[in-house]
Amino acid sequence: MTAVRIDQLAQADKGRRRVVPRASDGAQDFEIGRITKSRGKFFRLALSQHRGTNYLDLRHWFVDIDGTEKPTREGVTIGIDKVADFAQLMDNAISEARGRGWPLD
Repeated sequence: MTAVRIDQLAQADKGRRRVVPRASDGAQDFEIGRITKSRGKFFRLALSQHRGTNYLDLRHWFVDIDGTEKPTREGVTIGIDKVADFAQLMDNAISEARGRGWPLD
């Protein structure tokens, strides 16, 4: 199995990606996709920039009582230079899980 590249993720989920402006520094997040965790909770994968450095951000988000989506502190931010390494680790995890007979729905 080959590693998944960021552009492949974007192509696979074109209908859901969004550019989200951030008021703090004028930078923007580019949403790649989401995975529903439970009602009102989801994981969000995005490309982001902070102080001129590019990152991949996988974060747990929730919908508050007013219907506003908000990030939590739970998540991981990876420098864009490490994304290929991270993708390879995920690829290895998928292969290992399949080798153990674990269902990957």
